[in-house]
Amino acid sequence: MSFEIYVSEKISLRLRGEDDAQAFFEIIDRNREEFTKWFPWAETTQSSEDTKKFIVQCREEFETKKAADFGVWYEDRWVGSMGFHTITTEHKWAEIGYWLDGRYVGKGIMTECVKAMVNYGFNDLKLHRIQIKCDSINLKSKSIPERLAFKLEGVIREDRKHGDVFSDGLIYGLLKSEWEK
Repeated sequence: MSFEIYVSEKISLRLRGEDDAQAFFEIIDRNREEFTKWFPWAETTQSSEDTKKFIVQCREEFETKKAADFGVWYEDRWVGSMGFHTITTEHKWAEIGYWLDGRYVGKGIMTECVKAMVNYGFNDLKLHRIQIKCDSINLKSKSIPERLAFKLEGVIREDRKHGDVFSDGLIYGLLKSEWEK
């Protein structure tokens, strides 16, 4: 099965296949130091076999409408990952997560991808609400929901640990009616 969301002339979101496992692993391995700060899975992803298992899981969750996790392609190069980690059809909401190869940060790629994902969620999946959770000290990550008019709805005090330091988790939300404005 193939599935693609066209974002722009240079950017698309694609459902990954098992043949993408090696490229997936190479991005993680190249960015391991940075990713480990924010994502516990980065430390335990040690081979392309690990990424292959994750891709298979993502495809199964996409088919059952429990999640929708895509590869980010920029100029036909796989550069990151983003999607709905959780889709709750009963209550019509989903949560977006994302990461990008450090070589492509600062080009506006992820902001455009999140916009496209929000449109997909509200228009195609008929969601009512979309949320993003991120770390309060991850300034690049939290700038995306702020830029796209998500509302800061909550602060989960000191729920994330970085070495010996704790930081707050932030929850941003956006309703379909707000996005349509």
